[in-house]
Amino acid sequence: HTFFLFAYLKRVYETGTWMQKGSGPSVADTSSSQDPLLQKWGVTAPLSLAGPAEQDSRNNELLLLELREEQVYESKEEAQHRELVIMELRNVVRQWLIDASVRKGFSRELAVESGGALFPFGSYRLGVHGPGADIDAVVVAPRHIERDHFFYGKDNTSPFHEYLGKQPKVSDVQPVPDAYVPVIKFTWAGIQFDLLFARLAHSKIDPLTFNTLEDRNLSGVDEQTQRSLNGTRVADKILKSVPDVETFRTVLRVIKHWAKQRGVHGNVFGFPGGVAWALLVARVCQLYPNALPSTIVARFFKFWAMWKWPNPVVLDVIVDLKYGFRVWDSKNDLKDRKDIAPVITPTYPGMNSTYNVSTSTLTTLQEEWKRGQQLCDNYILSGQKPWKELWRKSDFFVRYANYLQVSIFADNEADFLRWQGFIESKLRQLVLRLEMVSHLFIHTFPKCFRPTRRDLELNEAQALSEEPPSSPSHVSRSAATPSTTADPLASPRLSSPTRASPSSSSSSTSSSSSDAAASAFPKDGPGAPVGNGPSNP
Repeated sequence: HTFFLFAYLKRVYETGTWMQKGSGPSVADTSSSQDPLLQKWGVTAPLSLAGPAEQDSRNNELLLLELREEQVYESKEEAQHRELVIMELRNVVRQWLIDASVRKGFSRELAVESGGALFPFGSYRLGVHGPGADIDAVVVAPRHIERDHFFYGKDNTSPFHEYLGKQPKVSDVQPVPDAYVPVIKFTWAGIQFDLLFARLAHSKIDPLTFNTLEDRNLSGVDEQTQRSLNGTRVADKILKSVPDVETFRTVLRVIKHWAKQRGVHGNVFGFPGGVAWALLVARVCQLYPNALPSTIVARFFKFWAMWKWPNPVVLDVIVDLKYGFRVWDSKNDLKDRKDIAPVITPTYPGMNSTYNVSTSTLTTLQEEWKRGQQLCDNYILSGQKPWKELWRKSDFFVRYANYLQVSIFADNEADFLRWQGFIESKLRQLVLRLEMVSHLFIHTFPKCFRPTRRDLELNEAQALSEEPPSSPSHVSRSAATPSTTADPLASPRLSSPTRASPSSSSSSTSSSSSDAAASAFPKDGPGAPVGNGPSNP
């Protein structure tokens, strides 16, 4: 009461008028509805409440037009197909849960009543998925359905991956129960899925009323369930934490497209992943609640170019509900204090979504944020350059003189995919060790490339040829199509996309385009380039 009285008297002093009886808001409403600065999104008040000017609206129209030209939106037919597939998967999940309950001794009526649900998360839940995007989802089951039922089969219940395999539209089913977050990977009617499992301590789960954001859902669950449920909880919380969901989605589409084109996207390689980019965008949306997407995109680059790391980025206050899960805490945890660029998830338990970011990848990010800021402030917002200049492909493959390439091989497709995932997960350790070398600057390009069959056939012919490369363009072509028998580290024809000496200059053996160098990996293997020492392009 004292606070509201103070706010009211302050307003009277500032305006010089007393509130008349029967007019205007009550004293208790004055501080919130009349003073927007007291309404805050996130942990601080907005930086600006300004609405769009005429130039902002024109810039926004151009941004939306150019974004659609980039084909980051799926077609209406694709969207309908995706919704149909999810509906079919929900039906299969529901039927499996009922069958598992019946085999546990439940009557069919009780099995139906005990329920269970399927919740998508990730880019699909956030509403920013593009054409051909995969879907992350989690099966939420009542307490009598255990993880062993789902992944291995138990009590005469078939594991869910066997249940999936019987569906005519399903292919490439691959259960990974021993992963850090256990998952079943599969393809349904051309759409790839990563399916997780969460067993709650509830006897019944109604998919129509279940609220993923209720923290009590984490009471009595194990660590794997908490991790599996975390994805949908974070996605739902992000959508509730932004002033305008559609503005947030548009900005996030722009930033994700920019990050992929500029080579700064990918958690496994030490850059922000999808969740981290969503959190960074959401924070800027909170600070400019009335701005259009074009304005927020420009503010995004300026804000993060100026941010003082390792100050953490948060959308909400970090709390510890004492359910037994570790919560990010840089004040009391030495391990958390060492994080380079922490971006904390907004739900309990708060975790650092950018744990893999290293000194070198943060340097690359800061360079790209500054580039984006300069383009927006000096050229794009004034109409001198189009928005597509912002996400122009990185010149990584012609920027440096020395590159380090990692090539992998396998005897068959199944082994190759598992080997690829393992190597990708270890590349960050290679980068961290390279960072220990003094006077060495590392720039990682976060993408693996796989040559086509024609690349391999052409390279085979070049390997048999005795004629050496005669021009830089020939060298680049050779780099794009290496021999299946050549040693990638010994052959001069294999230019590797990673840099190495700080004082080096551009070399003709660097590919003239990212597409050419993109295939510089022998025998069906992808390469993950890591670069060193900048040179003058």
